[in-house]
Amino acid sequence: MRFTVKAKLASTFGVIIVLSMIAGGGAYTKLSDMLSDMNGLISRTERIQKSGELEKTVLLQNRAEKNVLLAASDADHEKFAAEINELRGSATKTRNEIYAIATETGKQILDRFATVYGHMNAVEDETIKLAKVDKAKATEHSTAEGRKAMAETSAAIEEYVAYVRKSMSEQAEQAKDNGARGQMLVLGLVLASLVVAVVAAIWISLSISRALGRAVGLAGAVANGDLSQTIPSASNDEVGDLIRSLNAMVEKLRQIVAEALTAAQNVSAGSQELSASAEQLSQGATEQASSAEEASSSMEEMAANVKQNADNASQTEKIAAQSARDAEASGAAVGRAVQAMQTIAEKITIVQEIARQTDLLALNAAVEA
Repeated sequence: MRFTVKAKLASTFGVIIVLSMIAGGGAYTKLSDMLSDMNGLISRTERIQKSGELEKTVLLQNRAEKNVLLAASDADHEKFAAEINELRGSATKTRNEIYAIATETGKQILDRFATVYGHMNAVEDETIKLAKVDKAKATEHSTAEGRKAMAETSAAIEEYVAYVRKSMSEQAEQAKDNGARGQMLVLGLVLASLVVAVVAAIWISLSISRALGRAVGLAGAVANGDLSQTIPSASNDEVGDLIRSLNAMVEKLRQIVAEALTAAQNVSAGSQELSASAEQLSQGATEQASSAEEASSSMEEMAANVKQNADNASQTEKIAAQSARDAEASGAAVGRAVQAMQTIAEKITIVQEIARQTDLLALNAAVEA
């Protein structure tokens, strides 16, 4: 499978991005949980606050009941009785507000509070009624039944407050645990991303730098004329393609050098053959020149003999004259032969010069090879 440098970088950054997204998602989830816990704590704090208001209202209602027992006139009696009714409405309203945001367990406690609070109100109504006719009995009733009903009502409120505080403590501990787990999760994912990034960076940089170093070494060896080296490459990426291309270039250069050496050897052999042929031509021309010189000497001797014969034999004058003309024609032919020989000698000299230059070229080619 081809795993290019681009793919390596893309996969590395992809893993880092995925880990970062997971870290971000985990952090977001934990922050959402912490926000939910915070909202829960705020809601429970509000419930505790309203529970305190409810408890205060009940205490004010109990104080108003005592004021009814201590009222010096009917007007004061009616005033404190009206205050009790107003406080009952306020207590009921506060209880309903708490009930609307309470949990199921909290609602059960509030239901018990409503029961005992209703009983307290009934006892209180009886006390107020008795206070109009007999304050002593009303006081006795309030001290006995009223105190008991008030204690039950206060106990119900305290039970609910204790439940809410316990829930707040548990939720605060849970929020603390969630925060610690979220912190460890985010820290772990960040460290994992960092480790992956460092390992990937080292792996990619080393794989590229080592391969490029070998490629540079091979290129330097080729530049210095060393064609015996190649580089093994098992990587299937751009760097591996570069190394394989360099190896192919070295093989091609080897073939070119081998062909050049073969051509140089062929040129050298041809030069040697041409030199031998030139020597043979030179030798033949020398022999022809010697023959021409011998013919010229013979013709000179013949001319001398003819002159002598002309003086001694007038009767053969015509024949001698003809012989003289023939001799002159032969001399002209010999002259032309000599000129031809000289031309041949010049050409042989040119051929020898070409052969010499060819030898020099062959020698230079062999040296350069």
